[in-house]
Amino acid sequence: MISLARRIMSARSLILLAFLVALLVRILLAPISAFDDVGSFHYHAVLLLEHGFDFYLHAGETGQVAGAYVWAYAYPPVWAMILAIAYSGSAPFVTMLDYAFDPAWRVAEKLPIIIADMMVGYVLFKWFGERKGLRVASLWLFNFMVIFISSIFGQFDSVATLFLLLSLYCISRSEIACAGVFGGLALMTKQHVLFGLLPLFVWLLRNDRLGARRFLQTLIETVVILNLPFIMSYQAFKNYFELVWVGPFLGFSSGVIYQQQRTWESFLALSISNDVAGIYQASALISSMAGVEVSSFLRAISLLSILLISVSLLLFCVLTTKEGDDPNHAVLAGLISFLAFSVTVHPQYTVVLPPFILIDVYTRGRKPWTAIIPFILSLWPIMAPPYGLMYFFFSFQPIDLNIARVLKPILEPIAFFLSTPFSGTDLPARFVLSPILNFSFSVSLLVYLTLFLVRDKNDILQGSARIE
Repeated sequence: MISLARRIMSARSLILLAFLVALLVRILLAPISAFDDVGSFHYHAVLLLEHGFDFYLHAGETGQVAGAYVWAYAYPPVWAMILAIAYSGSAPFVTMLDYAFDPAWRVAEKLPIIIADMMVGYVLFKWFGERKGLRVASLWLFNFMVIFISSIFGQFDSVATLFLLLSLYCISRSEIACAGVFGGLALMTKQHVLFGLLPLFVWLLRNDRLGARRFLQTLIETVVILNLPFIMSYQAFKNYFELVWVGPFLGFSSGVIYQQQRTWESFLALSISNDVAGIYQASALISSMAGVEVSSFLRAISLLSILLISVSLLLFCVLTTKEGDDPNHAVLAGLISFLAFSVTVHPQYTVVLPPFILIDVYTRGRKPWTAIIPFILSLWPIMAPPYGLMYFFFSFQPIDLNIARVLKPILEPIAFFLSTPFSGTDLPARFVLSPILNFSFSVSLLVYLTLFLVRDKNDILQGSARIE
């Protein structure tokens, strides 16, 4: 009895230690680094507090504000509300005019994201129980990519991931109304979770029609309640629709900003710095070497992207939503179809994948080594940006020059290597390596999904044969 009690205490101590260390790492990183997005988010918080429900009449404003370039707020309202709360709590402590560099604002903006990180870890822990749950939660909590996006970059994809995961968790426990609410919150936080919600809804339609109706009802109610106050006037609705839905989805499928490029060098540079998905980066590299016209290539990838996203989403909805299938696999398949075939895939978009891959690995009898797949994402910061790791740490200045000096001997050789012409070409190394590595990332996701779809189908067929 005493031995059992000690084992329980030991397990709980490990769980507590893992969460405390993960939290401490994030808190320590939060004030010392940020991208310009953090400064933009400060401006958006002020806009919401100043204009209230007229927020979207002003959300499209861009330009230089307090030392940082401010871009338009192109998201649904949930994140803006969180930003307003964070600003209200941090305003007395903000002392610097350049908000992207102010430690108080950096911590305030990142704190809700860090809390979401911890909550995702907790949901994964609860999903699997103590022993396995600790392992699964740790694979999320200590994923470098997740820590980077939340605590250094300051992007809020973990918040949308938490809501999507909670929606799936509620469905697994037959709490359909709650699942709809969390699905609505996820969609009203960041738009690309729609690619996970659609297959999840199809799964409900094919497995529980009454549940699907209840899920859709509560999801729509949540969306309406959160949106309606912001779109009461025609102009507000027009701005909201164009900023939040038209613009981003045009970017996902056709890459409007790339249409302005006239040379392969300018297109490749822009595609790498703006994180065009690997399949199109690799195609661009091959096309440039083959002498294809830029305009012809751009027209081709727009149509190809729309076709691939649509066909893959439809195919995965059919293959992963049959009666008795795991709803997590439907969500995972939808997210992979987006990340593999969308024209624009920023690094932060990949944060949504690890929880659902981990659930897939640990609930469907996958070999444990396949859990390494989420850690492949950790390579993204190195391979995606135009200047290597230097791109992510330039914002250590001006408050932590000592850290910048320590990193400089490591980062400068990387930046130099990525800028030198690649063997046998006139293109800088980053123009060649980034497409190859990003293409490998996209393909690996599709291979992962395809192999297990085939395996699951064979398992089902063998099970039916045994029954007969």
